[in-house]
Amino acid sequence: MNECLRDGLQTMFPALSRGIPEINVEKFEPLFIKEVGVSKGHGAVLLTGALHDLFVYGPSNATTTFVVMDLKNKTWQFGIEVPYLKLESQYNIKGNILLLPVVGTGDSIIHLRDTKCIVTTDFEYSTIQNREILQITKMKVDFSVSGMRLHLSNLFNGNKDKR
Repeated sequence: MNECLRDGLQTMFPALSRGIPEINVEKFEPLFIKEVGVSKGHGAVLLTGALHDLFVYGPSNATTTFVVMDLKNKTWQFGIEVPYLKLESQYNIKGNILLLPVVGTGDSIIHLRDTKCIVTTDFEYSTIQNREILQITKMKVDFSVSGMRLHLSNLFNGNKDKR
C-alpha cells in the first residue's frame, strides 16, 4: 500500500501545480501560505518573527521519497525532496545575535537549495456525503536545506550603519 501511495503522491505534484478545477482544487504553484511563525535559538542567539503572505515557487518539482500509512494508529508520514524553492513574503523579525539587536519589517526573498522534508500527520475518519474520508487533524513538517540565500529589506529598520 505504501508504494502505491508514494506513486500516487508523486503523480499529483504536476497536476496540482496547474490546479484541478473539475474538483475545485486551486493551483498549487505558487503555493500561498498566510503566515509562518519563526522562533529559533536561546541565550546569545535568539530570533522570533513571522513570514506573512508567503508565495512559494517550486514545490511542483518535488519528488516523493517514501510514504508510511498506518490506518490503525491513524498516522501518515511521507518524505519529499525539492531541488529549488523560492519564497517571497513580508517579514517581521526581532531578536539578538550576540550583542547586536536584530529588528526589522519588510520584504523578504529566500532561495532554498535541496530541501528535504518529512511530513507527519494525524488523521481521523469522517463521513461526507455518505463517503468515508481521511481528515488531517494535525501536521508537523521537519525540513533541512543544503543551501540558503536570504534577502531582507529594511533589516535593522533601515539603519545603514548596522549592515
